Amino acid sequence: MTQKFYIIFILFILGISLQSYAQRNQLEPIILTSKQETKSSEMINQTEVFTEDDIELTTSHQLEELLSQFSGTFSSHTGAIGTESSLFVRGTEARHTLILIDGVRVYDPTSIGRTLNLSLFKLSDVERVEFVKGSQGVLYGSDAIGGVINIITKKGKKENSVSLTNGYFNQIKVENTFTLKNSNFALDAYYLESDHQSIVSEDSEKDVHMNKGFTLNYSLGTDHVDVETMLKYTDSFTATDAYDFIQNKPVDDKKAYSKDNHLLFSQKLKVKIAEQKSLFFNLSFSKYERINKYKKMLDYGKDEYEGDTIETEVRMQHDYLDGKLIYGLSRSTDVYNGEGVSHKEQTMAGLFANHHLRVENYIFDYGARITHNEGFGSHLIYKMAGQRNFFENQLSFGASTGTAFKAPSTYQQLAPENSFGKIGNEELAPEKSHSWEVFSEFKQKAHRSRLTYFTIKIEDLIEFGSGGQGYINSSEMTSRG
Repeated sequence: MTQKFYIIFILFILGISLQSYAQRNQLEPIILTSKQETKSSEMINQTEVFTEDDIELTTSHQLEELLSQFSGTFSSHTGAIGTESSLFVRGTEARHTLILIDGVRVYDPTSIGRTLNLSLFKLSDVERVEFVKGSQGVLYGSDAIGGVINIITKKGKKENSVSLTNGYFNQIKVENTFTLKNSNFALDAYYLESDHQSIVSEDSEKDVHMNKGFTLNYSLGTDHVDVETMLKYTDSFTATDAYDFIQNKPVDDKKAYSKDNHLLFSQKLKVKIAEQKSLFFNLSFSKYERINKYKKMLDYGKDEYEGDTIETEVRMQHDYLDGKLIYGLSRSTDVYNGEGVSHKEQTMAGLFANHHLRVENYIFDYGARITHNEGFGSHLIYKMAGQRNFFENQLSFGASTGTAFKAPSTYQQLAPENSFGKIGNEELAPEKSHSWEVFSEFKQKAHRSRLTYFTIKIEDLIEFGSGGQGYINSSEMTSRG
């Protein structure tokens, strides 16, 4: 009886997987997150894609609800809608997954783990989401331990539109596209509001959540030059409740709130300098402002944070009949203001190379990156992956291994002491990971199923120590699945 149950269960799960992949892969997508525009069938790391059709079918306005539908993920909230939301991948912490918007890394440099509050972003301007699982540190540097999620914004439609919706949310949305010869200009703007029930059950008070923003995309394409410019602004306000530690329960608070502002600017340039050689230049600027007002003893306190991130990357790409080679330089600088720390900078610079190679029925993907920071020195990471295809690429077996790291945040290093003791620790070392996985994959027309076993081992895990130690490098963590 037990064996029959397991067989039925496995067939049921496999059927769901095949149906899901069939819905998402009518046409084989090109994975932009690979930085090499690799076909989905040639991605060795497990990759999932939500297309525009998938997003339109969902009933949610929330980005984190869509992301939590990816396999191997788990999302959590600190409260009701609009409060901080995090995504956990393959058993790692939220800070171990890198989030991109149009290929640009986004995070709050003032947050504890230098993570991103996913509840800040809605689905109104999202055209597509790519999720590449496993270590991607060679391509992206710090943070890409569990994987990389790339949120691709809408670049315009043929027709302009205005929409109004209500229900749990009240929303107004405007989309406008203007095309002239080789250029395209697209605007997506929205205003969303909801009155949701307070988490305090015995009171009928409703907490307000408001979110508004816009995304501007401009693109210009010629035979030798492609230009992409993106400007994105998001403003979020959420009424919050307090917590009574004496009664050990949440209580209503009509004055407490959290407010987040995020501005992102990105400029990309691609120059075709030869038939099989292209030069890429990417520049991005991100500004994050965060305010939390809350009950503090007999009065109200207000924590204000402000962080900036500037990132540049220059890389070359060589296209061959049997693969692609990329190599380049990257540099990022975070500026932190808040919690007793003023204008503290953290800079990381890296040199990387990656080769994607096809040889008959074999696919190889390997590369390395060295990253330097004045505070914690230099770190060399690598990736090696291989795949063997059988029966005209319908059946594949493969394996990959790689290392990655997560740099400590400015808050973890420099946060001042409080009445409970030490918080920041300038001696923190980066978290270092070593992961490997093996897999088998079956593809037939639009159907696709994959079985993967992975192990992720993280050393020098950063945790908050007991007894007034503040943040420390503690034991290691291992995740398998």
